[in-house]
Amino acid sequence: MKDLSALDMVGYSFYVVWGLWGLAGYLFFYRGRDIAFRKRWHPRLCVFSGLLFLLFTGLFVLNGFTPAVFLLAVPSVAVIAYLSIKNTVFCSSCGKQTFNNNWFSSIEYCPKCGAKL
Repeated sequence: MKDLSALDMVGYSFYVVWGLWGLAGYLFFYRGRDIAFRKRWHPRLCVFSGLLFLLFTGLFVLNGFTPAVFLLAVPSVAVIAYLSIKNTVFCSSCGKQTFNNNWFSSIEYCPKCGAKL
């Protein structure tokens, strides 16, 4: 059996941790119907996901990737987290999570139940 390098271990760890984080997010966040919980924890989930991704990006850099990867990842993760927090809306009536893809206007009505957001 081939010995795994440190870079291989970081890569495998990334897939396992990211997969478990996605499963946990689905089970505890998206399957729940508590709207207040989802509104309160969505920004924290976005920030923690970004930090987790940057942690693994840093580990990849420490194990041989070029530092330019990290320099590209930091602003990318910041923009993605900001847009996810800013453009995600939760319906108070049915609990539907909606992501506004139009940056210049807001969503007025829930696409699922039609309630005013």
